[in-house]
Amino acid sequence: MKVIIVFFLLLLVFGSVATANADNIVSRNGNKLRLDNRDFYFAGTNFYGLFTMQPAEIDKAMAAMQADGVKVVRTWCASHDYCAFEPKKGVYDEQRFQLFDYILQSANKHNIRVLVCLENYWEAYGGIDTRLQWEGLPGGTGPNRAKFYTTLGCRVSYKNFVKHVISRTNTLTGVAYKNDPTIFAWELMNEPRCQGVGDDSTGYILRAWVDEMAGFIKSLDSKHLVGTGLEGHGTNYGFGGDDGNPFIKIQRSPYIDYCTAHVYPDEPWAGLNPEQTGQLISRYIYDAEVILNKPFFLEEFNSRKNQTEYWQAMYGAIEHDNAAGDLFWDYYLAKPYSEYEMTPDNPLLKAVFRPHALVMQNK
Repeated sequence: MKVIIVFFLLLLVFGSVATANADNIVSRNGNKLRLDNRDFYFAGTNFYGLFTMQPAEIDKAMAAMQADGVKVVRTWCASHDYCAFEPKKGVYDEQRFQLFDYILQSANKHNIRVLVCLENYWEAYGGIDTRLQWEGLPGGTGPNRAKFYTTLGCRVSYKNFVKHVISRTNTLTGVAYKNDPTIFAWELMNEPRCQGVGDDSTGYILRAWVDEMAGFIKSLDSKHLVGTGLEGHGTNYGFGGDDGNPFIKIQRSPYIDYCTAHVYPDEPWAGLNPEQTGQLISRYIYDAEVILNKPFFLEEFNSRKNQTEYWQAMYGAIEHDNAAGDLFWDYYLAKPYSEYEMTPDNPLLKAVFRPHALVMQNK
């Protein structure tokens, strides 16, 4: 009898482990990401307009990224105007969502995971200004746009959209989004901030919204990671101003699994040299991993000039301090329209990104 009990106990334990491994979803343990019972490190990219492309272009982009060593790609599953997922309040475009199904299917075939951004603070693709307009509010400026976080109609419409996304089952693979290991994480919003309402340094308003929305996502999907999309600006970092989104305050939320920053060091308002930029990244890593006990990855970065020096400085800090990973801005297949677009033939990818990607893969 005891043997039988032990057998079933072992079956239960190892069966649970097998199920967890079969899910193959990136998770978090303290300040490290985990996959297949080991720490998970990655190098990757943003691909801003991936959802605007057709299937053949998507496959071409995925193949190019895979060849460069990209393991995670961040893209948008949010638009209210061009190629809209939600063209009108509560109206969801099934054709657009089916194209996102294809993005996930293609990413899976190319061994790439997808970080899914669910909204945009900025006006590109409509952003939260559109949700404010649906409620009869103007948006646009910092104080007007900040009303998004406290207006009930905006919060409800955001939640309804998020629920529609996370509750979806991929029409091509039959896999529910909430069970899909191709999805790396859910991101609340690209670069959320709450400016000009007396909360610029304290972050109470944005933190309350993050707690509410990230908690809501966790109630729908307990498996996937959830992040904020935060920039990491702050006078205490010597990088940008206080925008109502303090790095530690916001990402201390118990519903947020990792910390992010977006670093463009040679913008006129930033004015950091490569050495200062590496030091900034190291401070983010310390604050995330030591103070908050959460993983950190550099979610966006690039420079207009001296890209080799800046990229090496940032990658050097990430490798030395064992950060979880990084996503440069921005992979692009067509002719680049600024210094920030990296086409597959850009020598920077071969000379700097690929060696770094190999280092991260072998950690």
